[in-house]
Amino acid sequence: KWAFQTIYERSGSAGTFTVLLASMGAGAILGAMLMPRIRQMLSGERTVLTGVAAQSIASLTVAFAPHISVAVLGMMLSGVALLATANTLGVAAQMALPNWVRARGMSIYQMSIMGSTAIGAAIWGKLASLATVQISMAVAAISGLMKDFWVTATIGNHLPVYFLKKKCLSLTVL
Repeated sequence: KWAFQTIYERSGSAGTFTVLLASMGAGAILGAMLMPRIRQMLSGERTVLTGVAAQSIASLTVAFAPHISVAVLGMMLSGVALLATANTLGVAAQMALPNWVRARGMSIYQMSIMGSTAIGAAIWGKLASLATVQISMAVAAISGLMKDFWVTATIGNHLPVYFLKKKCLSLTVL
């Protein structure tokens, strides 16, 4: 089940689930419309860091939303963050890969994203079954924020997106 299960269970309505999913989709559409402006304002690295932070805030908002209207705003933010982050990383990966291996490299990129999503769902789902959905979402959100702070403190502006854009990775082994 989706992470906003708790609001769905409180309302007991399939309509609530639909509204929350539609809100995330609307946020993704809004994110697509805002991407040119986001790219003007933020580097690729900052877009990814900001996207992770926004997703963490959105998760906390949805997990502890006292009312569906607050959860809708959180889901919209989640859609914007997801679109901006996925788009930035996807473009950087495509730009870094040489033509002869681009399709294979992108398939590996997509597989790693989908695999990581599945592993994360299993981990946070297990935590939710041991504690509560809210605690699981809070721990996930806080770990995302901690990762942002750690990356910023240790690597600064030289995130993998930077290296991909500068083609500093040796991808010839693919």
